[in-house]
Amino acid sequence: MPFDGDYYSHPAWFVRDELKLAGYTIATAARAMLIDRAILNDALNERTPISRDLAYRLDALLNSTDTDDLARLLIEWQARNDWRAEAHSREAIRAAIRQP
Repeated sequence: MPFDGDYYSHPAWFVRDELKLAGYTIATAARAMLIDRAILNDALNERTPISRDLAYRLDALLNSTDTDDLARLLIEWQARNDWRAEAHSREAIRAAIRQP
């Protein structure tokens, strides 16, 4: 599972590629992970973040080792994406608090 993408983008494109390489559709992956297809679909279409629970399930489905490497990668990646996406909120808070 080599990574060559942007850590500040949503991890959905990476997960879609990995599922496709493993031979899964959204429906078959969702069934295998015991989740609703809509949950996976929303995450893979960047409408929702990759939650920790989904990261753990994807790790269990796609990671052939007993390590948590894929889950860790997805959780850290999503956190970086969230940090970037929330920059405007941080700036607004700073501006409001620093006003005399």
